[in-house]
Amino acid sequence: MKRKVILLFVAAATIPPVTHRAIEEKRIRGGRDGGLIERPTAAAVPNYRMFTRPEGLSPLSDVSVDYDIRKLHGRKGTLYTSTGVYDVRDPDNQADFPADLRTPATHSGKGTGLRPHDLNYAILSPQGRSRAGRIESRIGELGGKVVGMVRDGYVLWASPAVANEFRHSDDFLAFSPLPRAHRIHKDVGRTPFLEEARAKAPEMRLRVTVVPGVEDPEQVERQLAALAGLYLTLFLALRVAIRLLLMSVHA
Repeated sequence: MKRKVILLFVAAATIPPVTHRAIEEKRIRGGRDGGLIERPTAAAVPNYRMFTRPEGLSPLSDVSVDYDIRKLHGRKGTLYTSTGVYDVRDPDNQADFPADLRTPATHSGKGTGLRPHDLNYAILSPQGRSRAGRIESRIGELGGKVVGMVRDGYVLWASPAVANEFRHSDDFLAFSPLPRAHRIHKDVGRTPFLEEARAKAPEMRLRVTVVPGVEDPEQVERQLAALAGLYLTLFLALRVAIRLLLMSVHA
């Protein structure tokens, strides 16, 4: 037995080492003939040119944006949004936004407070997270609705009864009305295009998403249709009851 072990060890030691090149080729070996797939040369890869959008086209151009995600670490009540890091607990969290992109609270409470009949960030406390199911049921009983999830909390459509019952509750760490700035995708008016004419055109095609169950799609359509310089092009109702409105608007 001892002799066999020694012989096996010697035999293994005589196997030539597998080079990195051999491992790489084995990974990409394909085809029925067992040939190698050739890598395209740099010259064979198309070099597409992207055309940037005009300055000031984005509705968020005047918004101070903080994309330092390190600020999320270990800080309860902070979210990553279209304007970067957003502290729900900070009463002045919308102070740097233009007036038309703010959503002020109408009911005082933890953090910034709440705005009934509108979307609000609602961050749960450790106590609240442990009984989240009961809290969500109670929100529904009071005429509110959880329409989305965020870090440690909800995007909440608050009824007046929900605001009155929970704004000082120990089940929540902080509230803040969802700013209008956060309803705009950060890439609107900023995404470059392959076509120069499309990138420089004074017209944008936008998609508006209506929150199902809490916002009236027909009312939203009427409000948009009344705006000057805006042309509705398509109205689409999906099976999941989310309605998308495609529109063109002159910048």
